[in-house]
Amino acid sequence: MNVRVLGLISMAIALAIGGRAPFVPAERALLWAQTSTPEDRPPNAPNRVANDGAADVLANPNPPLPLSDRENGAYAYNDRGTAYAQNNELYRAIFDYNTAISFDAGFAAAYLNRGNAYRALDDIDRALDDYAAAVRLDPLNSWTYFNRALLYSDRNNFTKALEDYGFAIRVDPENIEALNNRGVMYLKLGRVEEAIADFDAAVEVAPGSADALNNRGVAHRWSGDLDAALDDHNAAVDIDPTRPDTFNNRGIVFRRQNKLRQAIDDFGTAIALDEDFAAAYSNRGNAYHSRRDFKLAIDDYDRAIALDEDDILAALARGIAYAQLEDADTATASFADVLSRLQARGDNFLPFYTSGRELQAVVNSLIETETWFATVEADEGRSLTVTLIQILQAKLDTSSNSEAQS
Repeated sequence: MNVRVLGLISMAIALAIGGRAPFVPAERALLWAQTSTPEDRPPNAPNRVANDGAADVLANPNPPLPLSDRENGAYAYNDRGTAYAQNNELYRAIFDYNTAISFDAGFAAAYLNRGNAYRALDDIDRALDDYAAAVRLDPLNSWTYFNRALLYSDRNNFTKALEDYGFAIRVDPENIEALNNRGVMYLKLGRVEEAIADFDAAVEVAPGSADALNNRGVAHRWSGDLDAALDDHNAAVDIDPTRPDTFNNRGIVFRRQNKLRQAIDDFGTAIALDEDFAAAYSNRGNAYHSRRDFKLAIDDYDRAIALDEDDILAALARGIAYAQLEDADTATASFADVLSRLQARGDNFLPFYTSGRELQAVVNSLIETETWFATVEADEGRSLTVTLIQILQAKLDTSSNSEAQS
């Protein structure tokens, strides 16, 4: 039931470097910081970071770069700031970006990179200000729009995120990360055909992109084209056999094709690659459930829920599995736990990728379980099941996910 769509949308990309001089490698920039002779900072260099919580930097500021490199001062400090950012020393990075901007107030890349650092610190207003400055100074840099789209996406402002991904692609039609991310966002919004079009474009630009192939496979599955989905996941596995998400997604296709042995093998591979991959445990539990190996299914559901307490579908499936084992007391306790989880979560209790087909299958299983509770006169279990059916049916009736997304 659970699927992990891995796209760049969830990654803190950035530190996209641009400029009008050769890029100085981050390693060399850090080497300067470690070996340079201390000198006064250049004129007008900022003496503080515009963030609370940066006392360590104020007390021990970044050492200045050697005088011989100051002719490229803006670029050198920008590059070293990026090196600090890559080491997650974000306040030091911001200090260096400030200095780069003091050398060249029109240095768009320094504003972009400082905006990325502020975004990583969740300082949204400053990040947006810096992205706006970068756009104003260099409106043809695709990466500025891309990184601002990431910020909007992280804050669930999908309208703004789609707009910026669109700008990024218009400026650079071969920006594969923007194409891939916009495709993932279209999936989130249930716009499957538009997602496939973006993944097609990404694959055309970079046929060896495991991300784009994997995500297109998910989109094809949602459209109901399981053969095309399997082709894409197979290609993604061939390109990079170390990605647990690809095996997980291919396993879902195998399960939909009722190839349960292959599905279980793929979920097992995903787990071997990432032992904390909650969705793979949940999905393998579903495959065992389909094979009527209910005890093995319960073991996997237990592990999935331990790793992700918000996995409502795994908790529901576990209760249904106990009912299949005719353990009315444990099934009742499981459904009581699910109901309390639902009440705590409110209406937003399902991940975006839950399809209408999947949700309907759960409802159908609960209806069968409610009938079984009636035959064994387990009134509490039956009452809980009826309540859960009503909640899920209401969700199904109002879901933006179409039946095609399955």
